[in-house]
This record gives sequence, structure tokens and C-alpha cells, in this order.
Amino acid sequence: MCDNERCDCHIQDKNETISETISESVSVRDCRDGRDGRDGARGPRGRRGEKGDKGDRGERGEKGECIEILCRTRDSNHTRKDKRKCSNSEVESVCKKYILDFCDCTHNSQDSRKIYNISNIFNIIIYGFTNKICHPIFIKSDSSKAHKNGLCCVPRDSCEPFLQIDLGDFIRIRNLGCDDPRLKIGNIQKYEKIILSGSNLLGELGTDLYSYTDNNDCQGFHEIVIPSFDTQNLTKTGDLYMYGTLPFRYISIRACNSPVVLNSLTFYFF
Repeated sequence: MCDNERCDCHIQDKNETISETISESVSVRDCRDGRDGRDGARGPRGRRGEKGDKGDRGERGEKGECIEILCRTRDSNHTRKDKRKCSNSEVESVCKKYILDFCDCTHNSQDSRKIYNISNIFNIIIYGFTNKICHPIFIKSDSSKAHKNGLCCVPRDSCEPFLQIDLGDFIRIRNLGCDDPRLKIGNIQKYEKIILSGSNLLGELGTDLYSYTDNNDCQGFHEIVIPSFDTQNLTKTGDLYMYGTLPFRYISIRACNSPVVLNSLTFYFF
């Protein structure tokens, strides 16, 4: 048993501790929440991860179409065939054929320049000249025979007119995979001589390229590859050897005795 003085001190210390605990408890309950702090700075970028494993191989795709490659083999439909084979069949590439026909014109309007659009791809311009002076082009359409109709220049004042075809736009789009362009001349009289010339100057006859005289059959028309455009004749008499790889832009047609007519122009292109 302790003495009274020590017991009183112990009780007093215990009471003070309880009192402080209660006081602290009340103080916590009365305290308000503080404001949130600011976000911390962004940390440094982590290291790049290791390369993953290679994925599985994908499925095999469908078989593609065969590429068309042109060569020099011809057939009656003006096609060029490829000598390579795809799926056991020979590939064919067909060029478009366009005939600019002047035989079926139904009007007789006269002008020294006529413009024809071909499939919205290129234009052909035909001029009439006499001694470098513009000459009216007459559209002849009064004959029952088609080869006697077409474009022509009627002589006047003892002058020799000529038609001149501007093929510059066709040269721009021309493709060597297609056949060479052709022209057809009609209303040819027996023993009449026709001369075709080439030039790179408008209104100039230039170089005589081809001549033809109907001495025998009197069929009245003649069709040929346009001179200087022949890419098939590789001999010393061919256009490539004689005139080079660039054809003449302007091709002129004239006759010595009576006016011939231009029946048609035929073009092949993609």
C-alpha cells in the first residue's frame, strides 16, 4: 500500500493525461480539410522496351492479273500480241481504231481551216493553201460513189492548191504499240499523179515523200500509211532510215491535173 502523497500524485497525472487526450480529440473533429496540393512534375521518359517476337506469316494473296506487254506480232484486227504467256494463254492488247471519214459529209461549207476532234484525245486540223495563201476547202458530197466524195481544194486562177494536214497533236499522243496512221485519197483520174509532201512549217510543201499514178486499174482511190509515219519498214527505203524517228508534222496532198479528194484518215491509239 502506498502512502497518501504518492497516490494523490499518480491520480493527478492520470487525470491530466485523460484531459489532454479529450482535448486533442475535440480539436481533430473541429479541424477543416486543407486544399489539395499542385500536381507533381512529369517524370522522365522510360526506356524503350525490347523488340517483340516476329508475327506469323500472312495468308497468300490472290493471283494478280497478267501485265500486258506489246510486241510486233499482228493479226487482221490490228492487234499486237505478247509472246509471254500468263495462265497458259497469250495476252492481247488491242488499240482503238478511229476512222475520220470525209465521204459522208452532207454540207458544202467552205473554209480554209477545219478542225476535227478525235474521241476527246487529240485534234486534227486540215488547211487549204495556194502558194502559201489560204485557200477554201470544198466538201464534195454529190457523187454516188463514196471514194469521189471528201475534202478537196478546187483550182482557180491556174494555181495548184493543196490540202495540208496538221498531225502535231496526234504525234504528241502517238504510241508505237499501235499500227501506223493511214490516209485514203479518192477521185483519182487515170494517169493522174498524186504527190504527198512533208514539212514542219505551216503552209510549206517541204519535202516530197510519196507519189502515185493510177496507170492500170482506174479504181479511183488509193490508201497508204501516212508518209514519214511508217515504223515497220526498217530498210534503207523506209521512213525511219530516210527521215528519222520524228515524222513530219504537216503532210500535204496535191495532184497535177485535177483536184483529188481526201476520203478518210485512220488512226490507232490506246
